[in-house]
Amino acid sequence: MHKKPNKIPKKDEIKNAQKTLKKVKAKDLRKFFSTAREKKSAATDSGEGRTKGESITSEKNFQSKKKNAIEKTIRDNHVITIYPEAHIWPYYTKIRPFKSTSFTYPVELDVPTFSITNTYQAYGKNKVKIASYIDGPFFANKELPKVLQKKDLRDKVYNQMVERSKNSNIEVIKYCKQESVDGDS
Repeated sequence: MHKKPNKIPKKDEIKNAQKTLKKVKAKDLRKFFSTAREKKSAATDSGEGRTKGESITSEKNFQSKKKNAIEKTIRDNHVITIYPEAHIWPYYTKIRPFKSTSFTYPVELDVPTFSITNTYQAYGKNKVKIASYIDGPFFANKELPKVLQKKDLRDKVYNQMVERSKNSNIEVIKYCKQESVDGDS
């Protein structure tokens, strides 16, 4: 695969990329994942047995196809959206920790990363609106080894999201850590 040289984007390129975030068309990925689900379902329905080796091979093949689909989607100037927190907590006003594994593709494919942070704003009587902030581009530090590039990129995005989350001015739901049920507080 031929790579384009890394360049610093111009302001209008950044604005176009931010607009594109709102118009994500990932038909190739949807098609890929639905086909993979259908094949898995068909194999399960037909009662085909799998050995441990076949399962591992299938997983490696799946990961390879997934990576190819992601690369094609990016080459076609579409956006890939990854939710590193993995779960949605409605109206949560802070950023939960997330791992650097979510930043594998931006590092491997040498593409910019943008973040979207939702904040909650009180307005009117008992009304809440969402204000979303798009920040970036964030780039991997090419002077670091790949593992540290992912961690560094994750830290840049995470720290920006934490700063943006401070713009929430209402806490609709208060999330509290549940104490132990067995009486061992």
